[in-house]
Amino acid sequence: MRTKKLLFTAVMLLMVPVVGSAGVGPAPAARGLKDIVARAIEHNNELQAAGARANQAEQSVVLAHRQKYPALNLEASFIRSDDPVFAFGSLLRQQRFTAPNFALDTLNRPGPLDNFSAAVTLGVPLYAGGRLTAATAIAQTMSAYAQAGLSAARENLLYQVSVKYLDALYNKSLQSYAVDAESVATQEIESAKKLTARGMLPGAEYYGALAVARSLTGRRIAAESGMRTAVDRLNIYAHANDAPFTVNGLFPETEGAPETIDNLLATAGEQRRDIAMAALHGRAQTAALAVEKNSVLPAISAFGATQGDSSDVMQSPIKYTVGVKMSMPLFDPAYGARVRAARERCAESVSQEASLKDSAAFAVTEAYNNYEASRALLTVAKDAREQAGTSVRMLRSLYREGRISVLDAVRGEEGLFLANAAVAEAAYRMQISHAAILASAGKFNETAVADVCAFVGEELR
Repeated sequence: MRTKKLLFTAVMLLMVPVVGSAGVGPAPAARGLKDIVARAIEHNNELQAAGARANQAEQSVVLAHRQKYPALNLEASFIRSDDPVFAFGSLLRQQRFTAPNFALDTLNRPGPLDNFSAAVTLGVPLYAGGRLTAATAIAQTMSAYAQAGLSAARENLLYQVSVKYLDALYNKSLQSYAVDAESVATQEIESAKKLTARGMLPGAEYYGALAVARSLTGRRIAAESGMRTAVDRLNIYAHANDAPFTVNGLFPETEGAPETIDNLLATAGEQRRDIAMAALHGRAQTAALAVEKNSVLPAISAFGATQGDSSDVMQSPIKYTVGVKMSMPLFDPAYGARVRAARERCAESVSQEASLKDSAAFAVTEAYNNYEASRALLTVAKDAREQAGTSVRMLRSLYREGRISVLDAVRGEEGLFLANAAVAEAAYRMQISHAAILASAGKFNETAVADVCAFVGEELR
């Protein structure tokens, strides 16, 4: 019987990847979490978009800083017109104005005149009421905001891939347990079926055993579906459509070692990226409020220009202009509303940051409580599995002796499967809760991925 069981199990396990890959070539290769994470980081579109936003923000800092530099421009134009004012001014700029040009008929109807003009202008900001300094500060803050967003996207990707990898291992474990239970149940039903060859009709227990065996088949199919769904998601994360892969191994039953809840709560506010981004957003709003308050201050700049004008481009007399100009609002009816709106945006940012800190505390506490509950449940589930194993061994012996029905024997196998499944589920929920603890505390980074790899027994190279 043991040989038949092992043969049946091997056949069932071999059939799963073959069925899943029918029509798409060879069976997918098994890969570890480390490899999947590396490919996901390389190919993830959201991560690339966040990187582009961070690069844009860096250039915005350069742009804001260079607004303080002098601006040098070259301007050139050609105009042909018979407008009297244009003609009079152009003749003066070209230094071709003579006494006959004062004739009234010439002044009123000068005829078409060409003017080629070229100028080099220089503008230097001297004082902007703090606007340029504030613009640089805001750009630097938003650059840090974009960098935090990039880190948040990376950590979220690491978390999602790791959780989905654990999900795949969990369903693979359920599939393995279901295959074992289905194999033994099938053998016991086959032995009962042999009684019909001796003229005995199948009874209610026989059909009840068939129903239980079919339910085990359903459990196996559900587990296979769950594993394929998780693996497909991993393939999408890693953009591995050209070379799809699957996972290998079963879900471990070891416990993790999270930090104390007090330490997690204390560090969540410092390490969570969304809280850091909210703080940076508030800093930018504070700088924007200062800009609105200082909008009544004058803006002073120096300017200069050299310009040449001619009618034929051959000769172009050069003139220069230098000066200083100031601009400031004397009456701005919208000033008060703008300042109040900016102040409210600052208050909103403060409240949003505080709300995120509360949400982080809720998430850490909930994940930690789920972890503790799952750890306690794992201990109970292991005890129950041991008892179920003892019961199954006794039932198998009694069935071979003909002292119990096939239904009792198959129900024993179902009970062992359910006990194994309960252990796997408790271990799975414990590790998922551990991952959620790290994520909600802002600590799901490469170190956390290494911990998951060590948990599943994957060697890091």
